[in-house]
Amino acid sequence: MRLCATIRVEPAIAAAIGTIEPVDGVPGTVFDTWALPVNYADPDSAWIDENYAYDDDIESFAINAWDCFGHWLELIAGAPMLCSVIRFYNRDNNGQEIYVDVHITGGAWVNVAMGTYDADQWHEISFAAMNIDKARIKLNANSELLLGEFQFGPAPEMIAECAVAARLLAETTLVECS
Repeated sequence: MRLCATIRVEPAIAAAIGTIEPVDGVPGTVFDTWALPVNYADPDSAWIDENYAYDDDIESFAINAWDCFGHWLELIAGAPMLCSVIRFYNRDNNGQEIYVDVHITGGAWVNVAMGTYDADQWHEISFAAMNIDKARIKLNANSELLLGEFQFGPAPEMIAECAVAARLLAETTLVECS
């Protein structure tokens, strides 16, 4: 016996179940929890222990060199994703400005944060939802930044759509196919 079900779902909700095609046909992944980067790029070789920025442990940290003014650490997502918030945990920044940019998949860098942030706590930065593939962070001073953790956050509207889609699927009754 084969079981079948026909579900009529709005396109936005259907898209939330797996992948999305949000902008210019570039696919993205929908997720509903904080996501760690999977890799990094250190274009100027100005950081050490870069992988500690995404090891899910705020007690270890990536460090930019004391005498390296304003060098970016790029944190790469596992796949393009619809994102509207990032967060980071900095151990110390000596009261200096931290800059954070996100990279639009197939596009340009967009600045989402610039300011001073207290040490030893999480800082969430919200922005308009966009399909991104990486982010970057730097300290805008000739000082040291101890970056304890960096994470990508889900777009809240996609979490709601995923919940609706899951409920629709859970309420669907399978019937024997003819």
